[in-house]
Amino acid sequence: MNSVKSLTRDAILLGGQIALLWLVNWLGHRLVDALDIPLPGNVAGVLLMFVLLQTRLVPLSFVERSSTLLLRHLALFFMP
Repeated sequence: MNSVKSLTRDAILLGGQIALLWLVNWLGHRLVDALDIPLPGNVAGVLLMFVLLQTRLVPLSFVERSSTLLLRHLALFFMP
């Protein structure tokens, strides 16, 4: 029973981390649209996440696990 609680907690944390990454990406898109910047929205999202991590407004531990998982399976996103 304890392993089920652990798996559930891990899944919720991973989902929250992915939601945070998605939110920053979405904010990058909205920022580009609002300011009419000639830059792709996802690049603005990456730059925004970089600033958030460098200023420590978002600690690395908040996104480290989900970003590692996404990077590990990055090749699957480029399959035709």
